[in-house]
Amino acid sequence: MINLTYILHSIPFFRHFSDDELARLCQSATISELKKGQVRAIRGVNTLNVVSEGFLEFDALGKNELVYLARGSFFGQIPFITEQMTGSVKALSDSYLVIINNELLYSLLLSSFKALRGYIRGIQRTGLNPSETGTQFTSHNTRIITVYGNSRKSGTSTVSAYMAVALSGYGKTIVLDASYSGKSLFDLFARQLLPPLAQKSTNDAKGETFIRERLQPVSDNLHLLNVAFGSKVRIDPEILSPVIFFLSRSFNYIIIDCGGSDEALRDEIFALSDFILPVIKKRRERETLYPMVDANLHEGQRVYYLLNGYHARDTRSFSGGYVMEDLELKQEKDLLPILNRRCEDRVSWDIIESLVKKTRGLVLESGLYESVAYGGVLAAVQNSELELDLLYTSSYSFLAAAAFVTSGSISDYRKKMETLFSLEKINTLMDVTFPDEFIFKNNKLESLGDDIAGDKRVEMFNPLPCALVVHGEGEKRRMMSTGYLKNSVAAACSLFPVFESVPVGGVPVHSGYPLHHVRCEDILRTCIDEIIHVSIDNRLDYRIKDRKMLGFYKLFSEAQRKIFETRDQSGILADHHLRIPIDRESDKVEKIIGQSERIMAETLPAIL
Repeated sequence: MINLTYILHSIPFFRHFSDDELARLCQSATISELKKGQVRAIRGVNTLNVVSEGFLEFDALGKNELVYLARGSFFGQIPFITEQMTGSVKALSDSYLVIINNELLYSLLLSSFKALRGYIRGIQRTGLNPSETGTQFTSHNTRIITVYGNSRKSGTSTVSAYMAVALSGYGKTIVLDASYSGKSLFDLFARQLLPPLAQKSTNDAKGETFIRERLQPVSDNLHLLNVAFGSKVRIDPEILSPVIFFLSRSFNYIIIDCGGSDEALRDEIFALSDFILPVIKKRRERETLYPMVDANLHEGQRVYYLLNGYHARDTRSFSGGYVMEDLELKQEKDLLPILNRRCEDRVSWDIIESLVKKTRGLVLESGLYESVAYGGVLAAVQNSELELDLLYTSSYSFLAAAAFVTSGSISDYRKKMETLFSLEKINTLMDVTFPDEFIFKNNKLESLGDDIAGDKRVEMFNPLPCALVVHGEGEKRRMMSTGYLKNSVAAACSLFPVFESVPVGGVPVHSGYPLHHVRCEDILRTCIDEIIHVSIDNRLDYRIKDRKMLGFYKLFSEAQRKIFETRDQSGILADHHLRIPIDRESDKVEKIIGQSERIMAETLPAIL
């Protein structure tokens, strides 16, 4: 039986697809059999073809050359590609093709902006040439920034207006007014308020001509678009993804002014966003937002809380965000001249710089006890000039990440790693019980998370320590970029299926390891500019010889690693892929850390 999910995930530019997106792709695919010796022409057929079984000879049209295709190879019409792989194929053995209708694939990509972003970025990294439309889409490296207000008169429109003027100095910027009432951005800039997209049918609102006609210019680099303001009906959230796709071909920054009155619209906007900036009046107000952001952010979105200085009258900084200074705006018809002066004075400019800077993500391959080697990797990073914005990993590798962001110095970090990866510490995690579904309780894991992070929140740290976890029901993957760090630690260490899942926001989650592991392709869905991928080169050769390790856990961990090593590691789409060998003869944590630190320190200059 052909496993469609496995086959399609082997295609580099589909590897970032979420489980739901991949399921939709599988539903649109059909299976075609070719008997040995059978020839089939692939000309003028609007399909993408993937070899799932067998061996084919491909005669490229007009190139007078033969290419041999094995399992996982693809050919045919590929969306957003200039050169199409057409010609004819001959089956050299009994073979099967997975055939995907491109109209259905286009429909899927346009309905998921982040799937489309990852798809085109994946195409570029595989060496294929994007079409003109695909090039337009990626050339701006568009960032989606949502300014969110949960309470009335929080100041989201004023903040959005200031950020729009500031960001327009770095590239073409547009503000989408997605609030139904309050203060209109069009009024702030003294521009005519055009009818909202919400008052048109979904098909009309998705049309490029319709959208283009409703762009209201403020300056050469700044435009407005009314999505919902003044509408008497709720907007269909499905129109947002194609609207964002169209705008991303022209604009570097898309700012969305979003209120909390329409939860369905808010949730869709959050899903599309790269940065979410909740505007609060008082410091304690952000605590009321935690459950909402934790429940809705699953794809590594970065959250910065903005304390509105107009309301707070308190300009001291606070963790996890920024203080938005009082802009001291006068009640004038057009605020553009005043906002320009505030930008010249660089008011609250640290917020703007965090949104425009080039970003870098480090992906640490998922692992178990051998993840101790990442201690040296991160120690070398801390000693270097390499600035990280995202630290993405899972399972025990996340222990190294959590210890890194919570340590005050390199010496403190090394001590933490030596403690966390001591055999005594690992053994204490095994709180044996005998229920129906698992062997070990989660009590010790939760205590471990509390010891490392206390009540600190994930979004309070830079770099952002993002853990891959899996929902216990439905096996849905999630990048935890918000929430309490202690919960991320506990969930990452909840090895599937022997540990009890950890409840996070009422949902049971676990590491999913080894069936689920971090992929650097997940980062292609985000606005991270540069991806560094680090893996351990010879993990299967490494054995824990110390008899202090519980026998069951030792055998279980070795079996997990063997399963994990059977995964497809070809074509990792990172800008830099570093492989760190581990000393197979060493059981000493400090020795492994020292060795990996030296190797990483020697490698980093090539990246910098």
